[in-house]
Amino acid sequence: MSRKVLPAVFVLTIMAAACATPTPPSVTFGSGKQFVPQVADFLDDVGLGPSVAVDAQGTPYISYFGFLPELKEGEIAPTRPIGAPTLPAVLMASTKDGVWTRGAVAMQASIPNVSVPFGPATVRQVKSMTSQNVNGTALAIDPSGGFHVAWAADSGLWYAESTGTSFTVTLLQAMSPSLERAGPLGTPAVAVTPSGTPWVTFMLTTARGQELTVKTMVAGAWKTDVLETIPRGSGPSQPYRVAVTISASG
Repeated sequence: MSRKVLPAVFVLTIMAAACATPTPPSVTFGSGKQFVPQVADFLDDVGLGPSVAVDAQGTPYISYFGFLPELKEGEIAPTRPIGAPTLPAVLMASTKDGVWTRGAVAMQASIPNVSVPFGPATVRQVKSMTSQNVNGTALAIDPSGGFHVAWAADSGLWYAESTGTSFTVTLLQAMSPSLERAGPLGTPAVAVTPSGTPWVTFMLTTARGQELTVKTMVAGAWKTDVLETIPRGSGPSQPYRVAVTISASG
């Protein structure tokens, strides 16, 4: 075979390989219900520390933090729509029939002549929240449809309840001095009894260690119990995450 024929044979071999029919892979996609991702909120710096709960009708609700974005030189902040809460805030969103409603649980000041969805409480300490000094929200919905929301911020652990058209807020655990960065106060968890009594759990780092703390309402007043203390040095520097649920028997 001459050298002039070799390149042609090489090209024909490559073309034959390219034209070969590949064997399709065998993939089973399953059947039944599927996850459908949606964007709950998108304007400004929102979505930190989310928590999700579903009411008796199957309507989902999401609690989360919202902050003003850090703008670069020359950037213009996006215009917030009328009825949107001021930022920073503890926000809430819900969707029904494909339409999202976005409001708030707590914000630093009310807006004159503007009704914000979900009836947020006015909490002046919300103003000092930043994305660096907050540590998560927790949301639960009781059998009657009442909302129970807790959040960890620089000023402490807060709890909000709404059984009607507006939220009322209580400071459960004050942090003094206020936190510059999230750390000593862990992310909360919330559960509610069938009668509507809230239980709020969280980790609190003290001189003794990480204290697993539970707060609940007893005879109209908040009661605090430390269930366990993890000594210093035997756990991570950041508080453990906790979760709480209530069994059918209570």
